[in-house]
This record gives sequence, C-alpha cells and structure tokens, in this order.
Amino acid sequence: MQKVPMKFVMKYGEELSSPVYLRLPCGSEWEIELRRCSGEVWFEKGWPEFSKFYSLGYAFWLVFGYEGNSRFHVFIFDRSCTEVDYPIKLPEKEKTDYEDDESVEILDDFPTSRRRNRERYSSLPCPLPPKKKGKSYSRMHPLTEKDKAIALQRAIAFKSEKPHFKVAMQPSYIFGNLVLPAGFAKRHLMHQPHGNAILRLPDGGTWCVKLKLYKQQKVRFKRGWLEFVRDNNLKTGDVCVFILIKDIELAFEVVFYRGTEAANCSLSPGLHVISCYIRFVLSYECITYT
Repeated sequence: MQKVPMKFVMKYGEELSSPVYLRLPCGSEWEIELRRCSGEVWFEKGWPEFSKFYSLGYAFWLVFGYEGNSRFHVFIFDRSCTEVDYPIKLPEKEKTDYEDDESVEILDDFPTSRRRNRERYSSLPCPLPPKKKGKSYSRMHPLTEKDKAIALQRAIAFKSEKPHFKVAMQPSYIFGNLVLPAGFAKRHLMHQPHGNAILRLPDGGTWCVKLKLYKQQKVRFKRGWLEFVRDNNLKTGDVCVFILIKDIELAFEVVFYRGTEAANCSLSPGLHVISCYIRFVLSYECITYT
C-alpha cells in the first residue's frame, strides 16, 4: 500500500471515491482502489502492480495532478530528476503481498499555471533569458528536496510534439557531463552515437557539444557541455528541456526554467499545489486543477 499525503487528504479527501484512476503521459490508465482507516487514505489494490510495472524505487518522484472525479494525471521522475520512459502495454495483474511503510513530510505550497495544447509546444511558467558569459558560476550545493519539488512541479507543464527530454540540474551535471535518458538515446540517437550535437537557444545562441556513447548504451554530452553550462549560468535546481529539432545533423533547442527564480514569476491562478516528500522511497507532489 501507499499512503496518500495527509495535507492532500484534508483538502480533497472527501471527494475521493474508490477506485481512483491514474493516467500516465503514454495514455495508460490504472485503476487503484482506496483504503480508508482512522482518517487516512491509502492506495491499496492495484498499487503494488503499478509500482512494480514502472520500477518505482528509492528517490523517485511522482507528480500527481488531480482533475476531479477521482482522476489523476501522474508523471514519474527517476532519481536523476529525469522523466522516465513510460512502458505502454499494461501487464496482467499479479498478486503481491508486500506493503510500503514510508513516512511523509509535507513541504511548502507552490503555485503553478494551467496550460493548453494549442501551440507546437507550450512554455513553462516564466522562461528566463540566459545570463551572459562572465557572470557568477553555478551553485555548488547538492540538489535539495525542496529544489527538486519546485523544479519538477514546473517541468510537468511542458508539452511538445517533437522528441524531447527534461532534466533538473544537479552538481554532477554542472561540473561534469550530462547523461541523456537511455530510452531517448536508444530511440533517437543510436544511428549517430558519436559526433557533435548543436544546442540552440530560442534567442539564437548556439553551442557545439561532443556526443559520446559508453557501455550499456549510455550517451553523454562531453566536450563543450561545461562551456554551455557556464555561459548560461545554469544552477542546481534549474530545469533544462532538450527538444530534438534535427536528427540527421543532431540539433536540440534548449529551454531553461530557473528553479532559484521561481518566486519572481507571474503565474496564472487556479491551480493549487501541495508538495510532499515521501522519505526513503518516493516523493510526491499532489496538484489539483480547478
């Protein structure tokens, strides 16, 4: 079983009926039965299968968007703060006996905005222009749980018809190199696992980075990546979205969303966010569309 964060239950628990439905970005929908006990609400029947199918593990983040009528949109991010590749076909249900017993720590509430899928791709709240070369270098402290909550909450609003992936910056990316998501690399980069890629900003700035394939089909941005980080003053907690715009001569459009400057954004009303941290195994954000 998995406990639903109490802060969410206190606000919206009365309108939740069993079962609830979890819809993934790939279109798959899962039916999960609820269990109520002493004022608490738990995901019960169907949750172990869901958790196993998407290989949920330590330090993964799940973002729940509640749209009413016991229906949620769910986004899954791995421990590197990268959105996972979602399997599409649902497995046959299996019986499992294990239970999860995690404690929940509620973080702050963060506002966000509602988006429509009318454009080629929709922008996240407050995209900010890159800073010029010569500004202060990136923060060195590790990515905190609150940094993650802000960054991932903002990342889920991005939509694009083009292949893309989203990454929240961590020290290993800022001072080393960037590992591209394995599923994305396998689908779009195996025909050209070595060579150069162009990173282009919406304002026209471009950088050339070295693309290199390692064992186990891991693809990294190498030479030129640190210059890109430095020139654009990327910091821990910033979110980068890489949109593949050319797959023969590799080129990505890159959009930034600054985690440290989220408080200065002018955001649309109507979407309430409750950020919750599940210690040891999972982390949650529960958001409700009004």
